[in-house]
Amino acid sequence: MVIDPADLIITVAYFSIPLQIVASLINYPRLSNMPIRLLVLLILFALFIFLCGFGHLLRCMHMNNSMYFYYTNVMTATVSLVTALYLLPLIPNVLKTIDDSITKTEESLEETVQSKMQLMTFMAFLCHEIRNPLFAVTSAITFLSDTKMSSEQELIAETINESSRLMLRLVNDVLDLNRIES
Repeated sequence: MVIDPADLIITVAYFSIPLQIVASLINYPRLSNMPIRLLVLLILFALFIFLCGFGHLLRCMHMNNSMYFYYTNVMTATVSLVTALYLLPLIPNVLKTIDDSITKTEESLEETVQSKMQLMTFMAFLCHEIRNPLFAVTSAITFLSDTKMSSEQELIAETINESSRLMLRLVNDVLDLNRIES
């Protein structure tokens, strides 16, 4: 009896899914705390996939005319039917949960967009309110430096001029960032 490598890979894949489900339930305790209806559905799904894999293995071993194959098909069909009947009343709840999640996500996105717009508006207003007086300070310093001053007064005027230009550059950078983000 020769088993095709592709069939063997398919069989391993079938068996790996239920094993991964069981391993996930063991390794992630939060999953085992899920609602019992979803846990039962997950177990039914794992059993269905396992039975499909077992049926595939029997076919690979050319035992598709045996009683094992027949009973495996009967069990697979039964689990499939039970899973479908079990799933029917869950579908509206699952769809409602999905719809509620989408609605919450959309509302959260809208709130985030509104908050960002308010922040950008506030920043623009604040920067504008800071920039206009700074223009007045830099202009006044420019006019003041055209007058006769002592060396100490010139040093103070230059310090004020440098500080106001630095602050004006900072405000302009914030406004530029605000424009880029919007």
